Amino acid sequence: MTIFQVECFIAVAIHLNFAQAAKQLHISQPAVTRQIQTLETELHVKLFSRSTRNVQLTAEGRAFLTDARTIAAASKRAIHRFSLQDEEEVTEFHIGYSSVFHLEFLTEALRTLSADYPQVHPRLHPTAGSHLPASVDAESLDAALSCRSPKEKSSLMYRELKKSSYVCVCRRDCPLASLDLVTADDLRPYAMIIQDPGTLLPEVISDQWEWADEKKPSRLYFCESTESSMLLVSAGLGVTIIPDVYVPKHPDLAVCALESSKKISFGLYFKRGRDTAYMKEFAGLVKAYFEKQ
Repeated sequence: MTIFQVECFIAVAIHLNFAQAAKQLHISQPAVTRQIQTLETELHVKLFSRSTRNVQLTAEGRAFLTDARTIAAASKRAIHRFSLQDEEEVTEFHIGYSSVFHLEFLTEALRTLSADYPQVHPRLHPTAGSHLPASVDAESLDAALSCRSPKEKSSLMYRELKKSSYVCVCRRDCPLASLDLVTADDLRPYAMIIQDPGTLLPEVISDQWEWADEKKPSRLYFCESTESSMLLVSAGLGVTIIPDVYVPKHPDLAVCALESSKKISFGLYFKRGRDTAYMKEFAGLVKAYFEKQ
């Protein structure tokens, strides 16, 4: 694997278009294609699904994207380090998250952390929810905000931030918004918005399907992110069932309690033995955010 192959992969992943990636890199489109094919051969996976009309990242491609960005950043950092004289050491702190809505959890914590540890530079990585624990275990991430997986490895440490309740999210003008408690019968007339496997932990996807298993295909919409699912809800295409930590504050959205006692733990993953002083402070600061809510 070469840095150039990684840069080609990132360019295609950003544009989802080989011609545009080639233009960005100032090389020919066939050259980009050869670099991607060589990289796929070395990794023994397909990174992109390609057709005559479009290019999409595969699940393996989405998982590799975090590593690729880390590799490319490390390469640029090494070159930059020797081009400038700087006596201050920098420690990069790689934090993974699966929903942009989780960034508000981090704002105050990172502000305080930066004041106490100015040498620690946070790097935020959007990552498919199902890959977050594995990315921490592989040390491509230092920490990750995620629902808890029952299949987590013993090498990982987990600090619970909240017991998250499942809720029904609909438009404020939807009849469901006036109910004190939404039941399965109440949901029958409504189309359901489901997230694709891999975008969240399998346990969360499975729980969504429990509420949608009797829906006809024409009454189901599929999304690749929590952001796109909330957009479809806001557009009035249907409703979704999701842990409340994935729901943004939005004037068009109503959050309804469900006739369900099921909860899922949401917290912070980090690797055993890597709980540095700044990691411990960061975990405490994020925990304090939830305690104030």
